[in-house]
Amino acid sequence: MLRFDVVLIIAMIFIYSLNGDQVRKCLSDTDCTNGEKCVQKNKICSTIVEIQRCEKERK
Repeated sequence: MLRFDVVLIIAMIFIYSLNGDQVRKCLSDTDCTNGEKCVQKNKICSTIVEIQRCEKERK
């Protein structure tokens, strides 16, 4: 059975591809643009709103 965080990562990548946005890989916040932050767990740039939404869904 897939772990929830793996499913979440796959869903986030799918959503980004639907929006036509390129998923940006990162090692730190300086690799991201437009106020995005680097999500250390999966090494992709994401907005604060998206990060907070994902954290709420996990609880």
